[in-house]
Amino acid sequence: MEHYRLSWDFHNLFFIAYREVEFPCRTDVLKALQDIKLHCIEGAFLSVCFLNGGFEGRTEVLS
Repeated sequence: MEHYRLSWDFHNLFFIAYREVEFPCRTDVLKALQDIKLHCIEGAFLSVCFLNGGFEGRTEVLS
């Protein structure tokens, strides 16, 4: 079974937040990523890291 862990942090001048959540499938990860982007404060810096069986991909998005 595939297992994904999504961790992210976002910050601006006022605060820094970090969260980490585990998901059983890729679809759940992608939905969560969309939710994270929707809830980012304007101008915040968002870093997302996917881990699955040793593969790590990182993307950074300026909201």
